[in-house]
Amino acid sequence: PKSRTKFFGDWSYYSSEDINSKMVKVGDLLAKVTNLSHLDLRLGGTKLNDDGCAAIANVLRASKLITHFDIHFQNTKISDVGLAYLASQLSSLPLQTLLIKLDETRATDKGVIDLVDVLTFLPNLSKIHLDAEMCGGGVTDRSAEKIAGFLASTNTTLNQITIFLGRTGVTQNGVNKIRAIQSPRFSTFDIRL
Repeated sequence: PKSRTKFFGDWSYYSSEDINSKMVKVGDLLAKVTNLSHLDLRLGGTKLNDDGCAAIANVLRASKLITHFDIHFQNTKISDVGLAYLASQLSSLPLQTLLIKLDETRATDKGVIDLVDVLTFLPNLSKIHLDAEMCGGGVTDRSAEKIAGFLASTNTTLNQITIFLGRTGVTQNGVNKIRAIQSPRFSTFDIRL
């Protein structure tokens, strides 16, 4: 079997203004790696914005073998625009694991819903971790209802769910809608407000 390449990049709290241009350069390099299977990017606390997110989306477009995508956007300037760039590329991947940290970003329901909409097109997905804590009032029960609808769907491979929605506009009612989907098919089912 063909060997797979894993990439881990940690730019957490990198203070330079040019993090977005660095992501373009990293993206250009990674887009040439034809056997990339694991992409793990730590970008929390940087000045990364939607342009940097577009560069990451270009990597996803070029890398058709990614099964593990772990990205930390916490405390960045990512908005729904950047999340739409990502969402537009996720459906073409054979993802098994998706971990996204959006806490303290500019994400709203639109960005979260765009991401959740794509999940239905990932038949191999077995693990999801979505952390949207401290996104403020822009993430509401609309996102929780969308997540609940997705989890109630027929995706039989999904068995590990971790979703953090604390300090957002999601209410206990929204969390309860997600928790109502819990079943024995989930080995991990951790929903927190």
